[in-house]
Amino acid sequence: MENEPKQIKMSEALALGALVFAKNFSAPAGEKELENLAPNWFIKTENPENERGAALLKTAAEAKDKAALAAAIKADFEAFAPKFELDSYGYIGEKKVEAFYEKIKFKKPFATLRASHASNMLALLAVIFRQDKDEATHNALGMWLADFVLPSAFLLARDLAKDAKSEYYMALGEFMADYFKHIKSALGLRAEFE
Repeated sequence: MENEPKQIKMSEALALGALVFAKNFSAPAGEKELENLAPNWFIKTENPENERGAALLKTAAEAKDKAALAAAIKADFEAFAPKFELDSYGYIGEKKVEAFYEKIKFKKPFATLRASHASNMLALLAVIFRQDKDEATHNALGMWLADFVLPSAFLLARDLAKDAKSEYYMALGEFMADYFKHIKSALGLRAEFE
């Protein structure tokens, strides 16, 4: 039917989610981007983080003063910049991430950012989700998540949800926590985080 909403595969939705987070951790959203901010998140789950994130995103999208919101987002971005370096949480090391990239021939899309920066690590996650069509890639996905991304990204999500000042970054924190909880459950990962 022509008027039915287009369904996307879960792997595509998860890849898109990783890219949304990666973009927002590489540069703060500006006024122009905020003018087109959708009031709804594109991934719906039953997790409480998804519900809280949806309420925060709606508040951000409906903000009348986009300049003030952009300023608050920029302040959050600057305050969280050290935490966007996921090796700051102590679970991974920059050299280990660089060695993994070299092994799989991954070129950092955010070339000016470190290998362990959340933007580069989430960009690789998006690539793996898009290519997850066989056992080897699925195993790489599990290893990348368990050995590199979790729990550092989950801790970043919790910090954003708890400590950000703008509804925008608080929403991203809630959605990111929900995102990783969903992935852990869907893939049956044993990685512990909370």
